[in-house]
Amino acid sequence: MEKVYTVEEGVKKLFALKKQVLPDYEIVQGKRYKTIKWNGKSAPLFPFLEHPKIRGLSGKREILGKPCAMTGYSVDNASLDALLFRELLIAENCFGSEVNKVTVFKSGNSANVTAKFENDSTLSISLHSAGFGENLFKHEFFNTEGMISNRAVDTVIPQQALNVYTKNGYEYYTDSNYALYGLNESQTDEVVSIYAAITCDDCTELTEKAERLDKITDVALKNVGKCVVKGEDF
Repeated sequence: MEKVYTVEEGVKKLFALKKQVLPDYEIVQGKRYKTIKWNGKSAPLFPFLEHPKIRGLSGKREILGKPCAMTGYSVDNASLDALLFRELLIAENCFGSEVNKVTVFKSGNSANVTAKFENDSTLSISLHSAGFGENLFKHEFFNTEGMISNRAVDTVIPQQALNVYTKNGYEYYTDSNYALYGLNESQTDEVVSIYAAITCDDCTELTEKAERLDKITDVALKNVGKCVVKGEDF
């Protein structure tokens, strides 16, 4: 298997494997997320939504018991507003519903967030923007169907894709996609998100969701300690 070293190489390889033409494209870094532009079109890029463990949480589930809840814990050296935007987007995908109330309690580089959604789902998030260390995320979804999580029970550090024990000791590999061997998880997710955006027939809904959550994030962080409400504050 030929090894892939960069996201750009991965995108070219994926289009070649799918026997599709790869157009010229440009990626622009925004305040909270990247936008891809090609052939007069554009779309936001959310690689974290393409992660297999996050996709496993999502899917417009039937809410059998209300309120249901999702708890999230994030440590990242991204800005707090980028973390909040990301977690709200993940939650909307999980619940299949739009957020209508948000309260942020903030101290320095940390924040606790509570949110409510139009289908009565609730959300609790702890965010911390660290200047060092690995990105750590944990999401758990509770309702009367039971509980699902993107992390194995009782684990603090996430398991790698491949864990190998040899005579030389313990080794691990982050490769999670056979076709994109050589890329780590975040690079693989970005390749998949670029492919999904370019091959999407209509990215209008995702673009509108990004713009809406951008506004909610702005309003919530400008009103720390206050419950901001859809129709009144955003």
